[in-house]
Amino acid sequence: MADLAKDIFSEYQKYKDSIYQVRRKIHQNPEVSWAEFDTTKLICSVLEKNKIPYKKFKPTGLMVDIKASGNNKTKAQEKIIALRADLDALAISEPKNRQFVSKKQGFMHACGHDFHCGALLGAVLIVNSLKSHLKQNIRFIFQPSEEAEPSGAKAIIKQGALVGVEQLYALHCDPALEVGTLGVRSGSITSAASHVSVEVKGKGGHTSRPHLTNDIVYALSSLVIESAGVLSRRLDPRTVSSLIWGTISAGEAPNSVAQYGKLEGSFRTMDYNIWKNAKNFLQQMIHEILDSYKFDLKINVAK
Repeated sequence: MADLAKDIFSEYQKYKDSIYQVRRKIHQNPEVSWAEFDTTKLICSVLEKNKIPYKKFKPTGLMVDIKASGNNKTKAQEKIIALRADLDALAISEPKNRQFVSKKQGFMHACGHDFHCGALLGAVLIVNSLKSHLKQNIRFIFQPSEEAEPSGAKAIIKQGALVGVEQLYALHCDPALEVGTLGVRSGSITSAASHVSVEVKGKGGHTSRPHLTNDIVYALSSLVIESAGVLSRRLDPRTVSSLIWGTISAGEAPNSVAQYGKLEGSFRTMDYNIWKNAKNFLQQMIHEILDSYKFDLKINVAK
């Protein structure tokens, strides 16, 4: 085991600089969900350079299988352990205070997927070099569209990403942990998430006569404030459930009441049963809060 650890470290040293370069290049050239074409191409180019076969997903993403050696494989060796990383970036701007800052205005790898890609690619290179030591088949999955709905996970599963897989492992970088430290726990670590969108349409007018309007700005503001309280009283706090609004838009002038407004956010929970029933629960809650304002209402909860 000590000799193998030395071999792993030796391979890491050999590939370290190229892995760093790949991560920096991905960070500088972020691509959002379902548009990770250049990111996929970059990873494929590194694999091709090292003569490692791969399977591309459609439209983006890929996977690599490295099989255990030996002619007399046991049943356990035929099973697959999978390691997974994600490819996509977010549509937000990055402060220009780093040498490797995003070159695409309004887009950045704020969630660490560039690191995830680099780490998994490094694992592919190292395991491929030491595959004679493998006692079990390993699959490396580069998943597209982790940040959007529909999730890229669903798409690649339909394309065979998990066929034969017995166990699946992934990691997520955490700035709260010191470099070189791994954090683990029993049970769920991250929550299930659903995108929540609320669109309202009603009678607009002048701010001097709000009683003749539906006052969409006030109504949406009420929903933002009241939803947190309602949620905390209807769901067990031990499930760690939250509804956080990320965007709110309505109106164009300070002295007029808008006719249209939109509110978007994320519902998250650590409880599978709550997440499974989130659509009905959230729609009912939002209707109850907004019904008194009497306007057209469209609610969408996407998993």
